[in-house]
Amino acid sequence: MWVEFWQKFITQIAEIAPVYLVGGTVRDSLLQKPSKDVDGIVALPLEILEKHIKKWGYHPLRIGAKHQTLTVFHQGERIDFNPFSGSLEEDALRRDFTINAIYQNGKTGEIIDPLGGREDLEKKILRACGDPYERFREDPLRILRMVRFSCKYNLTIEENTLSAAKEFLPKISSVALERISEELGTILILENPRSALTLLMEIGYLDMYLPELANLQNCMARPGYNEDLWEHTLKVVENTPPEYLLRLAGLFHHL
Repeated sequence: MWVEFWQKFITQIAEIAPVYLVGGTVRDSLLQKPSKDVDGIVALPLEILEKHIKKWGYHPLRIGAKHQTLTVFHQGERIDFNPFSGSLEEDALRRDFTINAIYQNGKTGEIIDPLGGREDLEKKILRACGDPYERFREDPLRILRMVRFSCKYNLTIEENTLSAAKEFLPKISSVALERISEELGTILILENPRSALTLLMEIGYLDMYLPELANLQNCMARPGYNEDLWEHTLKVVENTPPEYLLRLAGLFHHL
């Protein structure tokens, strides 16, 4: 029902203006995975798009920074639209990773890939769009998104992207706590939380922001114990059901 709804909705918009799906919907479709994440860009001012959507009987909301996202909710799911002008390549260079900068024409279904994200997806590479230092400077939270995408889709992080992420790690402190908490919560309930927590340790995130967890490395519960407390913590978390509070309790149970 949800897929049929948003496909019909995109078709309606395509009759009045160029519209492209981008991000998770296109990425997951290429991976033949289900996706509830529907994002689109429209070559139309949002106030005009908003009027059309209201005529169709829906109640869109303006959300996000400066209300530049128009959101339609349906049966607990959502579609987000942002306006765009210029070329798709210009739009792509403002996005986080190439695998999230693959576009699908809402009218023809054509896949448009200005930055080679489809090839990166096939080669299982996670690469920042354009200059990785600029991308992480624009939004340091992308470092945590890097961890999530890398582990969720089993992707190798491209060398320059990883180097830039490590350099901008201190800037995460400037991000709103609500955004950080939401991203960490999503990471914690991944199918393979061990890989994500290990990556957070490797890039220095835990040393910088959660030193109590980092200090569990090489800390033995008692003499002669064959694993440190960090390894034990990883085992507890990965054997806990993927529910946020349960895994959070498992993560901090030694503290």
